[in-house]
Amino acid sequence: MLLVDDDNSSRVALMLLLEEEGFVVETAVSFADAKARIGRGTRYDLVLLDQQLGDGRGSDLLPLVREHSPGARVVLVSGNAKHATVDVSGFDAVIEKAAGFPEMLAQMVHVLG
Repeated sequence: MLLVDDDNSSRVALMLLLEEEGFVVETAVSFADAKARIGRGTRYDLVLLDQQLGDGRGSDLLPLVREHSPGARVVLVSGNAKHATVDVSGFDAVIEKAAGFPEMLAQMVHVLG
């Protein structure tokens, strides 16, 4: 799994919670970092993209993920998904950060099938 979030505390907390659930988590700290990781050829089964990254938008990484990890499930994580101005039709799910970890985990497990 690739977790992309530029907020250090959110990224680390979510990574630790996911690892406790048995996920192997690689993290990216920025749009540029995620772009480099995705482009190097590692195939991911799940990619969590924070929408608001300091150097770009997580949704702009979707085409790159689809190109390099065509089987990956891609989840957009948004601070407020209900008011998002981005087209979310290409994502497998959209999760609000405020949902809390149990709900986020349930949605990720559902997406992975």
